[in-house]
Amino acid sequence: MNTLRKLLTLSLLLLPAGHVLGHGDEDIRYLSPDGHDHGGCDSAHHACRSIAYAAGQAGKGGELRFAEGSYHVDELEDLFYLTTESAILRPGFSADFHHRDNQAHQSLLIGIPAEHRDALEALGFGVIVDDKWRGTGQGADPEMLMALMGTVGASAGPAECTDGTAAGFACNGIDLISQVALADFSGTPSGANDVWGFVDLNSEREYALVGLRNGMAVFDIANPAAPVEIGTIPGTETGWRDIKVLQFFDADAQRWQAYAYVSADGANDRLTVVDLSGLPNRIELVGRLTPDLRAHNLAMSGVDFSLNITLPDRDAVLFQAGSNLNSGGFRAFSLNNPRAPALISQGQFGYMHDGTPMLLHDPAQIAACPNRTQVCEVLADFNESTLDLWDITDPAAPARLSSVSYPNARYVHSGSWSEDGRYVYVHDELAERDLGINTTVHIFDVGNLLQPVLAGTWTGTDRAIDHNGYPRGNRYYISHYTRGLTVLDITTPTAPVRVGHFDSFPVSNNPSFSGAWGVYPFLPSRNILISDIQAGLFVLRDNTRESVHGMLQFATPGVAVTAGNTASVEVARVGGDEAAVSVGWELIFGSVDGSLMPAARGRLDWPANDAAPRSIDIDMPADLVANGALRRAFVRLVDPVGGAGFGEQVIASLFVAEHGSPVTLDFLGTPRVERSAGRALVVVRRQGSATGAVQVDYATLAGSAQAEVDFLPASGTLLWADGDATARVIEVAVVGEAATQDRSFEVTLSNALGATTSQAGTPVTIAASAAPPPAPPSPSPSPPPPSSDGGGGSIDAGFLLLLALLSGYACRRAARLSRSPRLRWVAGVQHERHACERADDDQYTDHGEES
Repeated sequence: MNTLRKLLTLSLLLLPAGHVLGHGDEDIRYLSPDGHDHGGCDSAHHACRSIAYAAGQAGKGGELRFAEGSYHVDELEDLFYLTTESAILRPGFSADFHHRDNQAHQSLLIGIPAEHRDALEALGFGVIVDDKWRGTGQGADPEMLMALMGTVGASAGPAECTDGTAAGFACNGIDLISQVALADFSGTPSGANDVWGFVDLNSEREYALVGLRNGMAVFDIANPAAPVEIGTIPGTETGWRDIKVLQFFDADAQRWQAYAYVSADGANDRLTVVDLSGLPNRIELVGRLTPDLRAHNLAMSGVDFSLNITLPDRDAVLFQAGSNLNSGGFRAFSLNNPRAPALISQGQFGYMHDGTPMLLHDPAQIAACPNRTQVCEVLADFNESTLDLWDITDPAAPARLSSVSYPNARYVHSGSWSEDGRYVYVHDELAERDLGINTTVHIFDVGNLLQPVLAGTWTGTDRAIDHNGYPRGNRYYISHYTRGLTVLDITTPTAPVRVGHFDSFPVSNNPSFSGAWGVYPFLPSRNILISDIQAGLFVLRDNTRESVHGMLQFATPGVAVTAGNTASVEVARVGGDEAAVSVGWELIFGSVDGSLMPAARGRLDWPANDAAPRSIDIDMPADLVANGALRRAFVRLVDPVGGAGFGEQVIASLFVAEHGSPVTLDFLGTPRVERSAGRALVVVRRQGSATGAVQVDYATLAGSAQAEVDFLPASGTLLWADGDATARVIEVAVVGEAATQDRSFEVTLSNALGATTSQAGTPVTIAASAAPPPAPPSPSPSPPPPSSDGGGGSIDAGFLLLLALLSGYACRRAARLSRSPRLRWVAGVQHERHACERADDDQYTDHGEES
């Protein structure tokens, strides 16, 4: 019975509040004046001495505990970690860390600039201001610190990369378009995490969706030099969020609908579903769904990352990685009802940390897939110790194809496929820190899905940790933590070359979990999004894409075609013709009925010294549209070969009309906006046909909302070229004081040329007052404690076994997630005991900080 009590106590300790130890729990680093800067600083007996070193060992948002005594703040990086929210600071512990009392066990900081005294004393530190910070030539330069903190903490841009810097950020080949610092987010987050991008096909406006420690924010970046926050969905405070988006055409509503899916780890937010269909004016929380209380990451299969719409003959499936269910193995959810994801399958081999899918077309690869059709969709599963490949062509019956690792694997964290599906780039999140090596990206040849082969590596110039990466064209974009953004040329896929960078974290390039968390390089504008833990959102322009072998791009952004005819799309080679090059292309159905036409894809080739344009011809069936509808398909350029870069226009629209359909103009919905938004955006659509040039005048008309009092009058002319049926957006400034009742004005259309207007105007409502933001979720109740038959009777053996298994799983999870102490579950007849105990280094593979 004594053993049972110990076992039960252990189980309860390891399974608090209804879930196994979360990623941020117990991520504590210890500092002592008598410490030594080696190891993980992960126990009172192995405390470190310097602040920067300990912070580098901590995870994102980790905790630093200071024993009593004096700490000389000599380095710039020490002061950075003390004066930002990069780590939780806990001073005032006794020398053995058993007690905390800021008076009895004072942690004294020596060498602090006077301007930081009050803030640090408020945290419980003792502070001595030292004259060396006044410019005597010793210690860190306070002016440099203030400049760096100002760079990280203040919004900026635009700024070209000139002489190696842009607005104070080191750079090479990358311009700063804009930075939105965390201080300028409405939710006042203490840190950012992942980022995703989205182009709304109703309005053509681009958006950045930024994960935050306290929620998720959506920014309109239609003007990338001046991002505008649309709204924030609050969430429980946690360091980990991931975001994916699904967009689809709703034939009944005659418009595109879109939803964002947000995971959270270390917090019981469940899967947060956000309706983006109210853009460009608002977003709305649908709910916090699925049985999983938390999940580490998300992957979306069957979906193009540039447009977030489904690929030909595929359905969108959301994969949750690292949830509190299924031992953290992936769980696949159908999004046929996008507001209510439905579980359809789950993995069978344990925890998945991150994953990314790829739709493969190579016959040799397809042959390896037991669920193959004309294609095979494969999920790359990064599960901490190996890269596993899964056939998810039938997502209801996933089949593992292979499992592979590499020398010195410390934490197989994440990665991406090359655009041809031949290679997988793998990021290890702990190798640089734990092994003392420079940044290393591992490249696997997966031409044989059953036997992947390590085919190459890329090694950086320092130990900064590579986090997440994605390819676009012949460039590979890495969110590189303390190095910011790194851009690799992957013209030779197994031998990348660094060609650009933007250092969003100028404090250091140390192997710590600070700086750039996420990157999104798929926007149709070709702008690059970066989310930085300390510095917020960056919108960047990549100038490294220019190539002496030419830039490949569509000659026009769209073409008009009548059903029953052939759409012809021209691809140009601009700025160089010395080498032989080629590029792939693929059709994405968009809002056309994919059941009425086959999927189409191919390659275009240019021999050396040939820069003549090439044409992509796609037949459009006669019955593809009806009832005067205008439908839209897309052609996307992929996988350039031979060194040519991608130009600005790499996605073209095919606007498919019924023969004889007239051109009409109408409004998308009836906007309702909050006065605090400062603007109302009104979407005008071109319907019926994209053939011919069109123009129309617009103006505002007062109603219960008065001009100059509630809104500023606006007027102008909207223009469409032949072959263009993308939407136009009218922006009206909303002004004035809050009102007790809704007020409205009208936006009218008149004097149309080349079209008729199906609506003379649309009302715009200014809401009486701002709706309260959706509250973050309430903590889930703890499960009831296990019970016996009552008062000391015998315990069922099955229950003991279940409890032991739960405890063993919890112990392994605790070991993997906390990294300290190094724990392992010891159980079985041979040992005649059950215990969660420290494992020797040679018996345990250290699994570390989660991303």
